[in-house]
Amino acid sequence: MSFYKIKIKDAPCFDGVEKAYIDKSVWDKDYRPLTYAQIIFVPGDGFYVKLTCHEQMPLARYTEFYDPVYTDSCMEFFANFDPDNSKVFINCETNAFGTILCGVGEKRNNRKKITEYGAGYPEVTPCIEEDKWSNVIHITLDQLKAVYGDGLTLGEGSKLKGNIYKCGDDTPVLHHLMWNPVYSDHPDFHRPDFFGDFEIVK
Repeated sequence: MSFYKIKIKDAPCFDGVEKAYIDKSVWDKDYRPLTYAQIIFVPGDGFYVKLTCHEQMPLARYTEFYDPVYTDSCMEFFANFDPDNSKVFINCETNAFGTILCGVGEKRNNRKKITEYGAGYPEVTPCIEEDKWSNVIHITLDQLKAVYGDGLTLGEGSKLKGNIYKCGDDTPVLHHLMWNPVYSDHPDFHRPDFFGDFEIVK
């Protein structure tokens, strides 16, 4: 089971932050661009998730919230922010434009848009360079409390469950990469039973 320490920071800075490599492949093994995540927690603000892929000319077509960005070159962060009290997880899926698909629910087939909770959707800051692209997803505490309730408390020692992915259903080479492997018969990232562990630490 994969484990990652989410560092507490005073501001959204990723210098010296541990990388979680998205390099596990179960269903297809032909394409493995170097891909990783860095995650920090800013008290009173929320989470910043930086996803980076060393990939040239990523496929990017979609520009509107909840468009099917998983068919573009896509990086994704899924997490249950209150696993002791809830089975609900949030999926954040992004393409190189910074377009995000963000849903909420317990399983694949009962998801709602996060905007249905009245919280807006996470802001994404994209960056496309010559040999790589990255997104920083900002998930606020207000958004999380809209989903999990005002009683949600997050800080040092808090534990989360989740996974991180790289995929591209319509890219030249179909691929599905994971931080924590999903052992299912066919590609399916909406599998909380294969989530890894996160812990917020100083």
